[in-house]
Amino acid sequence: MTNSESIREYYADKWGEPARVAEFRKSGLVVGLQKWKIERPAQPVPFLYATAGASDYELPNMDPLHRQEFIATFSAECDGVARTLAWLGVQAHLTGRGFSPGDTYRDGNGVIEGLGFGGFLVITPRGELPTSVLLANGNHVEFLLAIPAFDDELAFASTQGMDELMGVMENHRAPLSDPKRRSVFG
Repeated sequence: MTNSESIREYYADKWGEPARVAEFRKSGLVVGLQKWKIERPAQPVPFLYATAGASDYELPNMDPLHRQEFIATFSAECDGVARTLAWLGVQAHLTGRGFSPGDTYRDGNGVIEGLGFGGFLVITPRGELPTSVLLANGNHVEFLLAIPAFDDELAFASTQGMDELMGVMENHRAPLSDPKRRSVFG
């Protein structure tokens, strides 16, 4: 069983069958993306998008058993994030550098068309979202939360650090799951 098949089973056990499934190809790499509408009262973020397939590929300069998948959550449906979230899943293989919590990712085409986001903030998932899973084949899959961010927020995180940016966002009570939010600096 491939990592992506195991991850799909893990997701189905956790969130049920996805509402939508897509597959993206870039430079010979394939990453699936799944979407759920979570309809539990305790779930404040009803739309969840997750890669399934990034973990099929080894991460450069890391333990070969360490793999990654990416999650994005939204308070409203936001299918426009699918392509860019899938590309985030293969960036390590294309650039030779994996992601760690606190990293940023910039996308020259924008993360979600028409909304102004220039990239993602990459952090450890919070709340009920998974942080990691050990697969039967011995691979350890780390989940990372991708939060769409504006160019000024990405620049601030690059110079001042992710903790500082998250502090500013908390002080402004920035609705990070709102796809129509504004920059905390604008």
